[in-house]
Amino acid sequence: MKRTRGQNESGTQVVELALVLPILLFLVMLVAEFAAFVRMHHVLDNAAREGVRLSSLQENKCSNPTCSSNSAIQTRVLDYMCRNGAPNQTCGGPTTTVAVNQNVPVANASGVNMTTSLVTVARPCSFQFVPAVPGFGIPSTITLRGAAQFRNLY
Repeated sequence: MKRTRGQNESGTQVVELALVLPILLFLVMLVAEFAAFVRMHHVLDNAAREGVRLSSLQENKCSNPTCSSNSAIQTRVLDYMCRNGAPNQTCGGPTTTVAVNQNVPVANASGVNMTTSLVTVARPCSFQFVPAVPGFGIPSTITLRGAAQFRNLY
């Protein structure tokens, strides 16, 4: 049995689409924004791991916080970020902070004290889609951080 539309049902699909489409587009923008932040956080964590791996090696041991090894580690972290789609001040992006601490004391399970290296990376990230929606009060930039800590091999 074939159903026919009545006079009062014509155009309802267009009205429904007009009501639902902005909500769907907003959800797609939120998902895209969230995915970009997750990716950036992943790159920051990996850059911190790359830096702390270098920092924990004997040849990069520093006795003071301003030694040249720390500068080389910071440069390596920033280069890693540039190569992996997280621009920073060295490749035309926002200022990224890289902190290297090679003397973080830690006691292991048997109570033996040892030192570890800690590298922290902080980078401001801007929203691309969400601040365009009025009334949400979302800041235009948030700071993402990545950190890694390895036992020193010296």
